[in-house]
Amino acid sequence: MDPKAAAQLAQRCLPVLQAKGLTDIKAITEVQSKTIAGVWTGNGGIVEITVQGDGGAKASIIAKSIGSYKSIRDQRKLQDHWSYYNEVRFYETDLPDRMCAAGAPCPRPLLVE
Repeated sequence: MDPKAAAQLAQRCLPVLQAKGLTDIKAITEVQSKTIAGVWTGNGGIVEITVQGDGGAKASIIAKSIGSYKSIRDQRKLQDHWSYYNEVRFYETDLPDRMCAAGAPCPRPLLVE
């Protein structure tokens, strides 16, 4: 993920991190990102974005980025790619937060687009 896109994503996620009580960061002073994995279809990836605040506090955001299905020509890869859209639907619900509240270790969605 390019630095500008990572900074924009971090800014959009900060209010949700604050609302969920996951950070004390008031203003972002630095953003770094690194790719930590690819995705099955090779059309996107998983990125760790590290955010540092004005008081030195840090927070990590894991972002999954997938490309458009329109560029995929192989039927099997297209089927795999559609599973990402199902995952998006899951994270658009309140179920992940309820699972965490019940004690299950799971990712908590901050921003789903």
